[in-house]
Parts: sequence; C-alpha cells; structure tokens
Amino acid sequence: MKRSIYIIGFAFFVTFISSISWAQDPHLTQYDASPMIVNPANTGMLPPSSFRAATQYRNQWGMLGTRFTTTSIGFDAPVDRQIGAGVYITDDNAAKTYNTFSLVLSGAYEITSPTNRDYKLSVGLQAGFIYKKTNEAKLTFDNQYTSGVFNPDYPSGEAFPKLSKMMPEFNVGFSYVDTKNNKTFNPYGGFAVFHASHPKESFYGEANEESRLPLRWLIHGGTKINLNKEFKLNPNLLAMKQGTSYEIIGAIDGSYNISSSFDLAAGFGYRWKDAIFALLGFNYDNYIFRISYDFTVSDLRKYTRGFGGLEFSLIYMASSSRGRLSRY
Repeated sequence: MKRSIYIIGFAFFVTFISSISWAQDPHLTQYDASPMIVNPANTGMLPPSSFRAATQYRNQWGMLGTRFTTTSIGFDAPVDRQIGAGVYITDDNAAKTYNTFSLVLSGAYEITSPTNRDYKLSVGLQAGFIYKKTNEAKLTFDNQYTSGVFNPDYPSGEAFPKLSKMMPEFNVGFSYVDTKNNKTFNPYGGFAVFHASHPKESFYGEANEESRLPLRWLIHGGTKINLNKEFKLNPNLLAMKQGTSYEIIGAIDGSYNISSSFDLAAGFGYRWKDAIFALLGFNYDNYIFRISYDFTVSDLRKYTRGFGGLEFSLIYMASSSRGRLSRY
C-alpha cells in the first residue's frame, strides 16, 4: 500500500513541475486553514463527536486602486467512524468587476479500518455549483474615450448576451495521514482534482462551445515534527496545475506550548515567482487564529510597491487535539 502511494505521488509531482506560471482559481496563502477546500478527502476526518468550523478572508493588491478579496466559510464533522460530511462557501471578488461564488457539499470515506492507529487513508467527493457574474457598470471600452478622456455616458458599442453563468462543480480527492503516536515525524499528503465536470464557462453560450473551465490538479503534503512536548514544526508543500497555469507554495510553521490551553505560532513561506509571506497566530482552547501577509516579489511589485495580500483565518475545532497546526 505504501509503495502504491509513493508511485502515485511521484507521478503527480512530475506533472506539476513540468512548468511554472499562475493559477486561475483564487488562491489562499493559508490553504491548510480549510482542509476540506484543499482536498475533499479531508472532510470530517476528525475524532468522533467533534466538528470543525473555519472561515478565511483575504484582501490583496489594494495599492492598485481596487482591492481583490476572497472569503470562505466551511463546516464539517464525522457522521460515523468512517464517513465525514461538510459544506463550504467561497466568494472571490475581483475589483468589484468580476465575481465568482461557489457553494459545495462535501463527503469523505475512510478506507482504512477505524481501529488502525498507524495511518489513515480516505477518499472524498464534492458536488455543488459555481456562479460567475460580471458587473458591466465597472467595464470601460475604447468607444468611451475621446481625445484620451473617459466619458461614462458614451455608449460602449458592446453587446453582451448574458452577464452571469451558473456551472456544476464536482471535485474528487485522496488523502494519507500518519497517525501513529509517540513519533517524531507524522507525514501527511494527498491529491485532488477540481472542476471534474469540465463545465462550459463562456458568457456567450453556444458561440463559444470550446470555452470550458479547466481542470485544476492539486497535490499537497508535509510532516508534523514533534521536537518535544512544547515545540512542534510543520513544513509543507502545495502544488496546483490548471490549464497552462501553475502555482507552488512551500512553507514551514511552528507552535510553542505556553500553557495547557495556549500555544504561540509563527511561520513563513514562498509562493513561486509571486510572493514571500510571514504568519503569526495562536491556539487557545479549541480556537486557532492566524494572520499572514504576502510581500510581492513578481513584476507586479512595480505597481504595488512590494505590498501584497493580508489574510486572516479562524477555526473552531470541538474536541480537537492540542497544538495541531496542520489541521489534517
């Protein structure tokens, strides 16, 4: 079984590193704050009689004049010893001009026996919808400029058949987590495929039959390192491919136990050819709070003066174990 996992993981990794660019779907620096959004197979993989509620907010590129914001909220819990269920909502607002809203139901099944204390294998499936909308009032066109001066009262000369689009959403995933106690290293990882129905996304209907939302392939992994009872580390990696676009994030975070109910957390990471980021936060009882900031290192820094994105995450995990930075 372990050999099969390594072979599958290597095949996906080779696919991802074949080239580097940008991802098309909205991205989050603190991707592991919402495990269900990262991988359907993470849904409800929690101790019995527990649940997880998570929310995130990202605000970026305000120096460009109009902000791009991403918001998510989700809830998941185990249904029985091998089945988990949940639901999440995401909203991505691109400068108040283009908006993408998703509502997705999520479910996962643990392949391994619940009595297996060494590792956990699970598969997941998600179904829902994506709603995309364009705000025509925010668009400008050549016909509205006279001698270089913009006049919003001038007609654009453009005709839009429709300004919104509803699409089905289906995602699948597989996850592995080492759950053996009293180990220094507990690796975890998985892969997922999003937009499996490959839906049409053109606002022009049949006139653009070939315009479809590209599949997004994702692989993630890392390991929890238990240095001692107080200090834990979590190096991790995420890679995504969507069409001809790529995104790779490498990061490490850690926590230090101050008391029986309080941990301090900090970390840093790098999004390939895009940004470096720093993270601070704490765990208090069943709450996990993180704040991070991206510093742009791509060519966009010429216009943003190096400023990037501010992101918050808040998680409530009933009956969660202490010090779990990875959320998996």
